[in-house]
Amino acid sequence: MVLLLVSSSSIRAITRRQISHRYSPRNTNRKTVIDQKPLGLKETIGDLWRAREILSKLVKKDIRVQYKQTALGFLWVLFRPMMTVLVFATIFRYIVRFPAGETPYAIFVMCGIVPWLYFAEALRKGVTSIYDNSHIITCIYFPRIVLPIGVITAPLLDLMIGVCALLIMMSIYSIEPKAQLLSLPLFISLMYLFTLGVVLCFAPLQALYRDINIIFTFLLTIWMYLTPIIYPLDILPQKLQTLLAINPMTGIVQGIRWSVVGDNPLDWKNLIVATAITIITLIIGLYAFRRLETKFVDQV
Repeated sequence: MVLLLVSSSSIRAITRRQISHRYSPRNTNRKTVIDQKPLGLKETIGDLWRAREILSKLVKKDIRVQYKQTALGFLWVLFRPMMTVLVFATIFRYIVRFPAGETPYAIFVMCGIVPWLYFAEALRKGVTSIYDNSHIITCIYFPRIVLPIGVITAPLLDLMIGVCALLIMMSIYSIEPKAQLLSLPLFISLMYLFTLGVVLCFAPLQALYRDINIIFTFLLTIWMYLTPIIYPLDILPQKLQTLLAINPMTGIVQGIRWSVVGDNPLDWKNLIVATAITIITLIIGLYAFRRLETKFVDQV
């Protein structure tokens, strides 16, 4: 129904599957060539620009629907990380007694929980975005890549509210933000791109094989404990630290924690590894999505 709100001119501008327009150097008349090959990066970006109105409406719809019939509404965005931090702080600070340096343990955990909740929510919804919107895909053509992008963009609002809650919590502990807080959008952007790459890899597979979502739910639980959210990375043996550095969320969470609290120096090595893996994942995701697009369109 969201697609029906888009103007007819917008629909005509984007209703091209593998259609490329070529211009003759001697003649300005447009020639339309039907090509069944997957579109390249340039064509993909062009499709996204032409479908920006659809993308905007999908994001607004997801935000509106998420808390439409809830009693607390957006207060759930604050309630979830606060309760998670309370549970983790009680168990791992006072029972297991994980150290957190000079940073209060509640703030330490909150710096990891807020981005992780976005990452987990975006992955969970993004992987099923093609299958959940199969009724739209079969009705009209539009760039299918808009669906996973829209789904992982909507939770950014929750992330922003969570960051505001974190800053308020810091003021309660009399912790003043430092200048490196200005770098926070860079780490959030890196996390967004990594999330997009993973979703583009697995959303088409979920449309073809329903097992992917079940596997992903299980992997997310393990993935959280392999990310330094509730524990500092330096309490682990060096070999284990090296293994966990392969996880891009390790460098991203460390970067976010550094930008917000800034007590410990930034681990550039882990950040470089996270950036490199993010780029590789995004490239593979774009390629895989385009290669599988013609298959999942016929099977959803």
